[in-house]
Amino acid sequence: MPTSTVPDTPEVPVVAPSGEIDLATSRDLGSQLGELAGEPGVAVVLDLTEVSFLDSVGLGVILKAAGRFRRQAKRLVIVVPPGPVLRLLELSGVGKGLALAGTREEAIAAATVR
Repeated sequence: MPTSTVPDTPEVPVVAPSGEIDLATSRDLGSQLGELAGEPGVAVVLDLTEVSFLDSVGLGVILKAAGRFRRQAKRLVIVVPPGPVLRLLELSGVGKGLALAGTREEAIAAATVR
């Protein structure tokens, strides 16, 4: 799972993994989100647009990161376009507790609202 932090919005870091987020790849994503949760700033965007598969381990990493951001009074806005990842979030019932957006632009706008 290649993961990148997109530099196009300096005030809101964007993490954009691609491919599969599963047992083999979720540790890297968790580490990156954990580092960002500990840095100054109030928001991070996790863009799952290019993610083709998300298993329960990957979902757990995202939920753990969301909890950490919440405890630190920071926002984690997740971009999830229609598709299998959104379907997993809806079927598992956790999508309601996360800040979701359909596009990166919507997520950045939601992340910068104070």
